[in-house]
Amino acid sequence: MGEEVDQFGRELDGSSSSDAAKQGGDGADQASVDGVTPEFKEAMDSYGAFFDEYVAFMKEYRESGNPASMMAEYGTYMQQYAETMSAISEIDKDTLSEADALYLAEVSGRIATKTAGLL
Repeated sequence: MGEEVDQFGRELDGSSSSDAAKQGGDGADQASVDGVTPEFKEAMDSYGAFFDEYVAFMKEYRESGNPASMMAEYGTYMQQYAETMSAISEIDKDTLSEADALYLAEVSGRIATKTAGLL
């Protein structure tokens, strides 16, 4: 879980600008089939995976007959949540390719749908 957040941050750091997204040559072999930069896709997939875990934990936490026993894990998730959201807020959306921006919107939409179930 913590490794995913750290990996997400590293991937995002390497793909948050158009220059970084084209590392390693002309960028042509870096683009995935759908046009999303592989590093950016990996970072967004990690972002989505974190929220899958987060939502599953929060549902378990809410349904638990003893949520106090889960407080340490809850604290860990809250810290990772803050780190993840900080990394996402640092994305310079003006430098994303159109495909990367669309993928960010797609992943964000999936996350919003999943987290809406927590309300």
